[in-house]
Amino acid sequence: MPTITVPDDTYSKLTTRAATIGITVEQLVLPVLEQIAPPTPTPEERQRALDTWQRLVQGRANRYPPGFQVETDRETLYREREDAQL
Repeated sequence: MPTITVPDDTYSKLTTRAATIGITVEQLVLPVLEQIAPPTPTPEERQRALDTWQRLVQGRANRYPPGFQVETDRETLYREREDAQL
């Protein structure tokens, strides 16, 4: 397993905190490290997330009138802003 170096006083504080709650230093710091460097999702996890998102979008499709289209091109999105600047 790879190791990291922390200052002695920091390690001492971590050791004390971990002992106070009855866990190892590794158990104490691992959740924090995983938050800042989450594991890379597998292709299957990515596909499940995409499928979930698509179901959500499809579930909302009936909220709009027939033929409704979202304006997504830059010119349309910023037309009012550009008109206001003229």
